[in-house]
Amino acid sequence: MDVYGAYKTHLNLPEDEERTILELKGALEIPPQDVQDELIDAFFAWVAPVLPVVNQRVFLSMYKDPLNPPSLLLLQAIFLAGSRVVGEKSRERHSSSAAHSSVVYLQRAKALYDAEFEKDHITVVQSLLLMSWYWQGTEDTTENGLFYWSRLAIGVAQNFGMHKSNELEMSLSERRLWRRIWWTLYTRDRAMAAAYGRPISIDADLTNVDPITQDDFIEGEGHQPDSLMDLVVGRRRKTGPLIESEFAQWEIRLSQWMIHCPEQMHWSQSRHSFWPAILHSIFYTMVCQLHALLPAVARPTASSAVALQAGSTIASIMQAIVSHGQVTYVPPSVVLTVLSAAKRQNLSSSPTLILQWRANIETCLQVLELISTVWPIARSIREGAGLIYSENYFDSLLNEALTNLETQSHETQVGERRRKRYTRPRRANPDLLLPKSRIIVKISPGFPSTQRTSMGHRETSPYSLRSKNHLRKGASNPMYAAHNTSEACSAYPDPADVLQSLQAFIGMRQGLQGG
Repeated sequence: MDVYGAYKTHLNLPEDEERTILELKGALEIPPQDVQDELIDAFFAWVAPVLPVVNQRVFLSMYKDPLNPPSLLLLQAIFLAGSRVVGEKSRERHSSSAAHSSVVYLQRAKALYDAEFEKDHITVVQSLLLMSWYWQGTEDTTENGLFYWSRLAIGVAQNFGMHKSNELEMSLSERRLWRRIWWTLYTRDRAMAAAYGRPISIDADLTNVDPITQDDFIEGEGHQPDSLMDLVVGRRRKTGPLIESEFAQWEIRLSQWMIHCPEQMHWSQSRHSFWPAILHSIFYTMVCQLHALLPAVARPTASSAVALQAGSTIASIMQAIVSHGQVTYVPPSVVLTVLSAAKRQNLSSSPTLILQWRANIETCLQVLELISTVWPIARSIREGAGLIYSENYFDSLLNEALTNLETQSHETQVGERRRKRYTRPRRANPDLLLPKSRIIVKISPGFPSTQRTSMGHRETSPYSLRSKNHLRKGASNPMYAAHNTSEACSAYPDPADVLQSLQAFIGMRQGLQGG
């Protein structure tokens, strides 16, 4: 269908020459009405919630008005984004291969952009962002890829002052749309930098755009879309590593975000829903990225375990999306999410954690293979990850962990054998002064006064004989009774020794009296 007539007034270049070029490139053609409706519905259902740059109410009112149609550049860009998420059944219903061909819509939109067909700056930025939804593979790094169109959109937006929009006069609805567009540019810029090591294009210190709020998604009076995107979490790039105090602050902010997440946006396997699943996968991606930023020397002991658990949750979310047949609808950011779940952690000391991480890797590789049917770039990443995380790699990690545990166990056992048991030293055995009889008893533990022989007879120990002779001397020497009385009174002998010595003394006295 040729729609040139409706857009004829938009062309400011020589009509015949420009129309010929655009016709040859098919830029003035649009699909049948039923295909248009299907692509637009798919766009607002599955793409707009993560690229909220088009006012749905305004666009649909223009789409239904033949006298005031929407921008042809924006329309082709929406067809491009929508074609990425239509189901296989829809593709099979149409015999024309171009009806749902993403590359066809990209070529049409690119021809219109190159011809400067659209003069409105906001529309150009919107269209460029949607054109970045085409990303076939690693070779798409120039004029056909995610990075090129996203960076081009940022450049155009900055060129006409969108990053300083607070200084411009505009209506409330326009300001809300500008904020949505700007913060979409910002988050995509940071996401590409974090995922693929690209330099950032937006300096947060040079912008005065207010933070985005939930009210910015109100389109018209009383209307609010079902999707919830009222929080932008990111870390401004700084020189030097993330310090421990900054790590704690960001961890608190992430925890607070989860605590205040609305109930309808919570995700669990028992009540799976697509957008809560995507939202939570982004949250756990942030958790993995945060723990990866902390230097190993300052990393808490539980950091690797927390990151591993976050990766396991991401793997579970991806499995749920696959089992519900929703892989077609996932945004390209899911590739970053899966990579975060597979990120290397410091797990060399725990074979159990290594096995869990290995299970995460296997799940991620399977998910990447499925995602590659929608985003071909995932196939290259899956191949690279498969080479890195090979069987030999995990075998070496497990062997290293087991060796470390065996070494630690051996050192612990040797240390226990060498450790001397501590016993409290006893005081020097004092003389015990009996207060009434004024007799001194010598206390020496461990030497009982009498022992029984193997035949059952009592036998007096050498110590008992010494004690007996000693006491005899003490009885005839009055000076002995007073010897060391202060020491005897200040000492604290063992009670068992006292009783034992008293028994020996009493037995000895009875023997003397009987004799």
